[in-house]
Amino acid sequence: MRTRRFDTIASDDSRAAIRTAGISVSGTMVATCLLYLHVVPDEAYAIAAALVAAAASRTAYFTYKAAAANLDDVRKYVDVRPTRLKGYGAFAKAPLKKHTYLGDYEGELISNEELAYRNANGLGDYVMTCGAGAAIDGASMAADTSRFTIAHTNHAVGDAANLMRVELPNLQNIQRPRIAFFTSRDVSDGEELQWTYNASYWSAKDDTPVL
Repeated sequence: MRTRRFDTIASDDSRAAIRTAGISVSGTMVATCLLYLHVVPDEAYAIAAALVAAAASRTAYFTYKAAAANLDDVRKYVDVRPTRLKGYGAFAKAPLKKHTYLGDYEGELISNEELAYRNANGLGDYVMTCGAGAAIDGASMAADTSRFTIAHTNHAVGDAANLMRVELPNLQNIQRPRIAFFTSRDVSDGEELQWTYNASYWSAKDDTPVL
């Protein structure tokens, strides 16, 4: 049986209007919108077109990159192993292209008050602030070194930092902030995956960055 193309399921009027605007929409983008947003075909087509039209919009671009990614495939190419000075770290087992989605920061959602308590008691090593009066503690994720998560990534500055943090809308749970991570440049096989922790992380811990 012939598979129906996702870029042809929208109405003729919808597709014509978007073509008139000079926007080219791929079937993959439409399929992604249908799958993750649970909208009707015309809406999916319009949303996909909006993402293309808003290519300069950082949020729209990275939201699409994250939705289209297959994390199970990506995690096959990242290894968690001991480092010389920073405990465990995450290392690329194959080259990774710029803007590859590596996952969201996962863990326990806590209040800023609980964050202050944990920092004061030496329990804030894996806590990430995320605005809206909340933070995410990834300690439980970091404890499992058999499976890569963002909690395994260490701090670095300059060219050694090859990841970027992007706050994205959480379509499944607007009450829970979403912090996604992407490669900020092409990453070579064997490189450690690292990013620049916020200055507030070190000041809250009254600590000096380990480089």
